Amino acid sequence: TLRSSDLSDTVSSDGIIILNPVEDSDEDGFDNLTEITTKSNPCNKASYPRTTTLNLKKGFNLVSFPAETIYFENMFNLLEAIGGSGIISSVLIFNPDSQTFDEVGYDQTGKFKGQNYALLSDQRLLGLIIYAKKDATFTFSSVYCPTWNLQAGTNLVGIACAQSGLTAYQFLQAIWGETVVSSIQRYNPDTGKFDTAGYLNGTVVGVDFPIKTGEGYFIFMKK
Repeated sequence: TLRSSDLSDTVSSDGIIILNPVEDSDEDGFDNLTEITTKSNPCNKASYPRTTTLNLKKGFNLVSFPAETIYFENMFNLLEAIGGSGIISSVLIFNPDSQTFDEVGYDQTGKFKGQNYALLSDQRLLGLIIYAKKDATFTFSSVYCPTWNLQAGTNLVGIACAQSGLTAYQFLQAIWGETVVSSIQRYNPDTGKFDTAGYLNGTVVGVDFPIKTGEGYFIFMKK
């Protein structure tokens, strides 16, 4: 866990890094003390201070967790931070290696269930399926904007730093075209259905939906 008390002159010993508070170790424009205070990672340029929100609707949600995760330490702490058993029923985390979902959440007595694994800006947390008991909004003081590592098959991802105006069609054309990607899909909470954009005989077809901060997306890759 990173704490403001960990900050001093920059040194390293036995794998532990102690940071100078006035330096900018990851060169993202924010000094180390500011990053620690706002719970962003001072050693990762993809993580920096910014207000972000996670919006949940009652029932099914396909979302992207927007903030730095290392301060939560493990999955149980993260679920408690977004309402615990009063808000969360279950969370499905996609494992791209096995192409299956891991489930965590709460049983009928409110006890945590599932693997309580450590959180180290885990790639798998970029996209989540969350079943919520009621509407809720949570605000965080950091943002995490990593590079996607897309694999052949199904990927569940999201982005907390979506470029304004970016659409599904533009996204598909930006990641090397029909020979590489098949389609991108999102859940539309207004209709309760999935919107899909994909390639058909070299042409992008389907719903040209906007790519939004905080949403999760299924991306189907050919390679």
